[in-house]
Amino acid sequence: MSNIQKLSGWKLFLVCLLITVLLRSLTLKAEIIQVDESDFAAQGQIWASGGMPYIDFVEKKPPLSYAFYAAVFAIAGWNMLAVHVFMLFWIALTAFGLHKIAGIIGFARAGPWAAVMYVMWSVCFPATATLPANTENMLVLPTVYAAYAYLRAIQNPRQSSFMWLIFAGACAAFASLFRHQGGIVLASFVFHLLFLAWRDGTVLRRFREILIIAIGFSLPWLVIAAFFYSKGATAELLEWNFANNMRYIDAGFEPIRFIGRLFSKTGLFMAANVVPVVLAFFAVRHRQKGTFWFSFLILWFLGAMVAVMVGGRFSAHYYVQLYPPLIMLAAIGFVSLIEEREYYTAKLKIMFYAMLFIPVVWSLVHWVSFYNRWFEPQSRAISEIAGHVRKHSGEDDKIFVWGYFSYPYYLSQRLPASRYVICEYIVPYWEKKLGSNKTFSASDLTDWHKRNYGFLLEDLQKNKPRIIVDMAGNEEFPYWNLFKLDFFPELSSLVKNSYKQITDVRGAIIYERIER
Repeated sequence: MSNIQKLSGWKLFLVCLLITVLLRSLTLKAEIIQVDESDFAAQGQIWASGGMPYIDFVEKKPPLSYAFYAAVFAIAGWNMLAVHVFMLFWIALTAFGLHKIAGIIGFARAGPWAAVMYVMWSVCFPATATLPANTENMLVLPTVYAAYAYLRAIQNPRQSSFMWLIFAGACAAFASLFRHQGGIVLASFVFHLLFLAWRDGTVLRRFREILIIAIGFSLPWLVIAAFFYSKGATAELLEWNFANNMRYIDAGFEPIRFIGRLFSKTGLFMAANVVPVVLAFFAVRHRQKGTFWFSFLILWFLGAMVAVMVGGRFSAHYYVQLYPPLIMLAAIGFVSLIEEREYYTAKLKIMFYAMLFIPVVWSLVHWVSFYNRWFEPQSRAISEIAGHVRKHSGEDDKIFVWGYFSYPYYLSQRLPASRYVICEYIVPYWEKKLGSNKTFSASDLTDWHKRNYGFLLEDLQKNKPRIIVDMAGNEEFPYWNLFKLDFFPELSSLVKNSYKQITDVRGAIIYERIER
């Protein structure tokens, strides 16, 4: 244990990277961990091939989530394993940021533990939540460095640092540019400064700090706005990045389900991460050691929990946002046990071996799930569909999938023929999936759905996909079964008149364009 506490600099980073590679080794085997990755893979490749977000593909997430993939593809080609390798370094850098935070708040001995605990315990939930190159794993890195910059800026009791406050705001903006909820760390800064203003009577200083952070936060967003303005895509940025996101948050929300998931899903997360949760309580004893850090870490954790709660879905991958503040508190608590080891010898040994053993078990569970029915991307239907697409189309051909099912694009290495990589915007998908009404009729389509449907038809007429995959009848992925082609006469007519069926993969019908 003493050897871990001595780690710093590049040696600590390399140790974190090694542990990350070992515990996340599945990501070097599985090309797609979760469906969101296949969405991003198609969207990122469109951007890397010269397309524009919200024009050549439409989605609700901020632009950096697609830029992450596009940048890797521009360097390494359309290769998901390259994305996963990049994410391994990203995770290790996130852990290193927690080490830096510990030094700022006066717990230098906790720094190496925070870094090592992060790379170990951040795998302790389902593989589809913790391992993918998803927006949660993306946003935690700038969030951690935003927290570091903020704490460094305010540590001086007399005068805060202007540049570190700007940097804190900018990093919070970068987090929100991966996923909107990442910007909630900005709220943690604001509430913490208001708390300090109330506690210390430093009202003018704290409001000045809030203003500086807000300026820093605005800078990356202004750059993004200028970029889309230069491309003539400001309206599309506003519609898809903001207005459509609000539609998604509101879709299918039910208060009773919200309360049930709040306790059940959060309880599962706490149970899976019981060791850092228990250790975090020991940090309470040191809350008076500094004048600012404990209240901020609590507000950071609460802010991350609000981000998990937004929309009431409580998806497993949302909980990744809780790891940085939780692990920071746990590392401080663990060091407090080490410092009092003469009184806590048995407890310390139990905690230490649990910290080593449980993450390894979770990593093994991830591998087991990969070869089990729990792991959706391993479905035979997916590989069969992708195989048929490759067989009946050329490398330069485009394809279209009618469904919430983007796997064939990357796995067949074929670009989408429509801006709708996934078709959730053509139909009330989330309302039906999450709401109590599980029936569908054409009358459920709003003007917004009909508008998107019209754009879809335009795309298909223009790009003439070589292959169309209809997922509305597939047995293994029944969540699109409500939305039969018969409800969409123009699309159904296009398929019947211009395409021929070439195979049926357990209800998924694959069509090939008829050459005339």
